[in-house]
Amino acid sequence: MVLFRLSRHIDAVAAMVYDGSDGEAQYMSEATLERRLKALEKAVRELQEAVNVRRPAADWLERVTGSMKDEPAFDEVLAHGRAIRQADRPTQNPSP
Repeated sequence: MVLFRLSRHIDAVAAMVYDGSDGEAQYMSEATLERRLKALEKAVRELQEAVNVRRPAADWLERVTGSMKDEPAFDEVLAHGRAIRQADRPTQNPSP
């Protein structure tokens, strides 16, 4: 019973005022609220369907490969790793 009353209160508040495109609070008719709610429900349904249609990659490597492409921070990490590996290599100068 409390949930029903809360739901009706939220519906009433949502129908009364919303933030219009001009930044001013405006009254919303019940028809407008219904139209916006239906559009929102449709968008959510489409997103859920899109998520359900996606097939997971066969293995973790396929999911990760290319995920850092064109990411400056990752390029920086690679450069640091390269520098560390090069610093750990023995020098090429022969000993006298």
